[in-house]
Amino acid sequence: MSDIPYAPQIKVPELLERGKSQLSQLPIYRNGALVAPTEVRYTLLDPTQKPLIDNALGTYPANIPEYTHATNLLDGQQLGEGYIQEWKITIVGRVYTFRRMCAVVLRRLYPVVSDADLTSTYSQL
Repeated sequence: MSDIPYAPQIKVPELLERGKSQLSQLPIYRNGALVAPTEVRYTLLDPTQKPLIDNALGTYPANIPEYTHATNLLDGQQLGEGYIQEWKITIVGRVYTFRRMCAVVLRRLYPVVSDADLTSTYSQL
């Protein structure tokens, strides 16, 4: 079983809003089950690879690694892509490094279509 990889839940790049406190999370799975970490470290790199947050201690309530960004963290940072979240997560005594792309934005994007819109048009969904 030791050759089965850990899989972080990364659907899309994360959008970090400038001027807003926000929570980043990175659930880790193995064999379809949520994994229990014992330590979480978080680094946020700008597009030039300069750390904006460097190896900060994160938390893992309900076994989900997370880090809360300060409201003023991204003040003065350029808008756009190229930022990288680096998570160092200790699982069963071993440190695993996971990376996720992210972007600094003025506002998050939200879906313009709801589940109700889709199911009313496509009843087989």
